[in-house]
Amino acid sequence: MLKNIYCLEGDWWNDPKRPSTVRPIFDLLAQAYPNLRYVHRSIGTREEFDHALDCWTQKKYADFPILYFAFHGNPNILYVGDRRHRKGKVALEEISEALAGHCHNRVIHFGSCKTLQSSPDALRSFMKQTRALAVSGYRLDINWLLSASFEVYLLGVIQESPLNLRGATQMLERIREVSRPLAHQLGFRMLLREGRPRAS
Repeated sequence: MLKNIYCLEGDWWNDPKRPSTVRPIFDLLAQAYPNLRYVHRSIGTREEFDHALDCWTQKKYADFPILYFAFHGNPNILYVGDRRHRKGKVALEEISEALAGHCHNRVIHFGSCKTLQSSPDALRSFMKQTRALAVSGYRLDINWLLSASFEVYLLGVIQESPLNLRGATQMLERIREVSRPLAHQLGFRMLLREGRPRAS
């Protein structure tokens, strides 16, 4: 069964002449999995972020079990909109509160620099509150092209794995077998429902 993707993406450069986007990742995956669907939401403000996140928790998106955040980040934070303003920073704690109880057998990926360079307690709290099956992301500043190529593989692995704890464990094993050097270079981290941080 295919796992459709729901993506929220920020403005990477704040420059209309540099229209960067992660959408080609999903288009490439859709060629390998022809019936795969994805929703891509362009986010420019905190209000748009909150609304799009709330939509994902609704029943009509129950068959979109992968939530993909594509934003600039820092430890424990996503940047949404203008970084100079307080509302431009969204903490993991705020995201977990918005998603509380809505992520059973769902996967959340943070395609952002350093966001999972957070304390074990903060990550355990995020897992406990959201009840996500798996949460993944990076502990380091990441190269955009390297992370994009890695995420094509990561999302493909998720397509091939059942959305349960055994399947999530298989995801990690496959990443270790095939992409360990790249995952290490990116500081990739994946947490499973049991709450123990793991790196591939």
